[in-house]
Amino acid sequence: MLRRTRIRRIVLRAKGRFRAWYPRRRPRFASFIGRARRQRVVHVLHIRKTGGTALKDALASCPKPKGVRMVFHGHSVRLVDIPRRDEVVFFVRDTAPRFVSGFNGRLREGRPRYDVPLSPQERRSLTIFPTPQDLALGLYAEDATTREEADRAMREVRIVGTRLADWLGDAESLNARRDRILLIGWTKTLPADFERLKGLLGLSIECRLPTGDSAHRAPETQVRTLSDAAVANLRRWFADDEPLLAACRSLSDRQQTARA
Repeated sequence: MLRRTRIRRIVLRAKGRFRAWYPRRRPRFASFIGRARRQRVVHVLHIRKTGGTALKDALASCPKPKGVRMVFHGHSVRLVDIPRRDEVVFFVRDTAPRFVSGFNGRLREGRPRYDVPLSPQERRSLTIFPTPQDLALGLYAEDATTREEADRAMREVRIVGTRLADWLGDAESLNARRDRILLIGWTKTLPADFERLKGLLGLSIECRLPTGDSAHRAPETQVRTLSDAAVANLRRWFADDEPLLAACRSLSDRQQTARA
């Protein structure tokens, strides 16, 4: 019995290490297989709270064009993990709405699409800052205790403290990959950008974005608006993302102009 328990622990430990090791290496494996089969390899990055779940669901349900290999990635895969010879697609979102979406998503514990219970630390932070407005204002509050609690909340509440730089690096790195970026889409124009993507990939006109619960949208009842002061605080906090967003806008505009 003891020996069986030890073997089980070894197996579980090995599985855990593999799960940590594999995701960021998967792009290269997928690229190798696609190239060996003489396929066009297109990677779909999933930046948190940018509409990636709806996008992946839509693309996964579409009949794949001949000669195209689409590779869907989880949140742990970054642009730097994608082989430079392959194409890549991703969607981005302005700082404030992405923060609000992440905050409200944790308030719902991921529902209706998922069910990820709050940790004790998250529950504590969301009790102190019950709305995204409260947390955004707390970041640079005059009271030192409030600032410390807000800083702690940004670290402990899943998603809200993530940055575009976590996935895209910096503006220079992004521009260096511009020739292999098939599409930079925007959450606010997801339906229109999805139609563009269908044309670029040669997908059927019947392909549609999901609706209802499967679309992973927040209920209309949740607070989504922020004051000008709260937005300014978020831009200050996520200052490293501003050059990235500007680079994304520039590249996206250039793509549309070139393909018009």
